[in-house]
Order: sequence, then structure tokens, then C-alpha cells
Amino acid sequence: MKAVKVLLLLLLPPGLAAGQTEPNATAAEEIIVTGRQPGPPMWRVSNGENVLWIFPKLAPVPKDMIWESNKAATVIAEAQEALGLPNMSANASLGVYANPVNLFRGLRLMKRLSRDPDGRTLEELLPPEVYTRFLALQASYFPDEAEKFEELRPVFAAGLMTGTVQAKGGLGGDQAIMKAIERLIRRNRDIVRTEIEVKIDLEGSFGDLAQRAEDLTASLDPAVELECFESQLRRMEEDIDEIRSRANSWAQGYIDEFRGIPLPGDDEDSCLVLIVQSSEQELIVESARRLQNLWLENAERVLQTNRTTFAILPITELLKAEGPIAKLKAKGYEVREP
Repeated sequence: MKAVKVLLLLLLPPGLAAGQTEPNATAAEEIIVTGRQPGPPMWRVSNGENVLWIFPKLAPVPKDMIWESNKAATVIAEAQEALGLPNMSANASLGVYANPVNLFRGLRLMKRLSRDPDGRTLEELLPPEVYTRFLALQASYFPDEAEKFEELRPVFAAGLMTGTVQAKGGLGGDQAIMKAIERLIRRNRDIVRTEIEVKIDLEGSFGDLAQRAEDLTASLDPAVELECFESQLRRMEEDIDEIRSRANSWAQGYIDEFRGIPLPGDDEDSCLVLIVQSSEQELIVESARRLQNLWLENAERVLQTNRTTFAILPITELLKAEGPIAKLKAKGYEVREP
């Protein structure tokens, strides 16, 4: 869904790839948890008396939920170190960042890249059966926004569609939870903060980076792009209740509903495949490998040196059969899953 935008953020300076805005959603009619909630239990990895506690990040979450952070607060207050959420960032030349004209050039670039290069509308790009289903979803969730979607190519339309439907289904981002965790970490003045970050050096002028972004979108396989759109449409048609249910379960401290089901970011996710097969495939695969290795190296280090460590990982990573938890378990560390 947002995979193209994420890659463009790597290829353009901060702020230049902000081409799509978040939807302005109305309150949901569906029942979803609100008020104070305990939030999810944490994974516990131990090496003797040394323990690594891992908070399972999820997005979207119930929009009006107030997270009761006592469990995380206790761990963070006792922790000697906090491992940050794994992240990729980009380094470009100072000249690209410093030129204010590049902001407007970047916005124009994003607008152009989000549209079909041949000027076709979404209706012309989608198979008739898929477009008919999209119109039905549109009538239910965003009847007054048809023109906005018609201008977008399928992968960008899929991202906007998903965000709009989820927002109107009572779901929102996890910014409040992440800010609460940040405040808890700041309260522990003795804690060591370790950022898990892979920085990608991007050389060249704005024109060079813009060309890479152009090449990226041009390299997207049209057939896989349609699969990506259809898979997101199907999720919004059939699984929005399940998405809300899982968000509720996460908020209330249960994670069983997440086990054994396909989740966004899984290896079979066609939207992920779309990007992995793009012109930036080598960069994406190598950066992901470096990021995973960096997290595992730090996880093993803190398990050898710290009595208590706090970390954050996406719940999709924690549940992967060959993910970081499985790899730590294979190395002999004791893992207690919720």
C-alpha cells in the first residue's frame, strides 16, 4: 500500500515525498474499543537473569484508545538500555536538503509519479470486475472523493483507499503510543538508547534522485501492481471487521488472533513483492538484511550485558516463522511468548 511512498522517501530528502495526505475521516459507526486499555503483552527473551522485553508494535490501532502503559513503564524504569524500532533513513547531499525550491519540485514530482504516465484513469487501469467492486466500496466509505482516486495509479490508490476505510472504521495510527513510550524512556535518565538504523547514502543532485524515483515507479510490474490493488480491495471488503477485531484484541492484551494468518508485510504480500522486484531491488534486499542483522547483533549483546532491556518490533516480525524471535530461540535463548 504505502510501499512506493516509503521507497520514494528513501530516494528524496525529508518532506519531498509527502505527496499524499492522510484522509479526513468521520467517526466510525462500528463498535471498537475506546477509553483506557492495557495494550498488548510483551515477548520475553532471557539469558539467565538477563531479560530482553519486546513490545509488539501494531498499526492501525483503535483511534480513541487510551493506552494504559503500566507494564511497559515498569520495564522501562528498570531497564539499562532501550533498543529503538528498526528504521531505514537516507542521507543526501546538503545542497539537496538546503535548497527550498526542491521542496516544491519534490511535491510536483510525487504528484506526477502517483499518476499513470499515459494519462489513464483508475477506471481504465483496473479490470472491470475489480473496478465495480471498488465503486461499491467507494459508495460505502468515500462517496464524495471519486475524483481524487481516479487520478491515481493503482498502487497509490490502494494506499489511500486502505487508509480511508480504516480511518472510517475507527482505526488510526500508533503515534500516540509511540510518543507515550518515548516519554517513558526519557523519564529513565540512566537508560542507554541504541538506535537500530541503517542509513542509506544517496549521492547526486535533486535531479539524480528524482530520476531514481522515476525509474522506480517505471519499473513496477503492472500485473503485480494490479494484484496489490486487488489484495487491498479484498482486505477492505472482507477483512475490515477482522482488522478491527485484531486491533481490539491488541488493545485489550490478546494476540491469539494474529497467529497463523497472512498479515501486511508477509513474504506473500503482493504490495511488498511489487517493491522488492523494482529497480531498487538490490538496495531494498541488502538494506533489509543489514537491518535485521543489526537488530539481532544488538539483541544478543544486551542479553549478555544487561539485566533488563526494552525493545520494540512490529508484531508481524515477532510472529514470523523465521523472524528474529525464532532466530534467538534457535541460538539457545529462552523465549516466552504471550
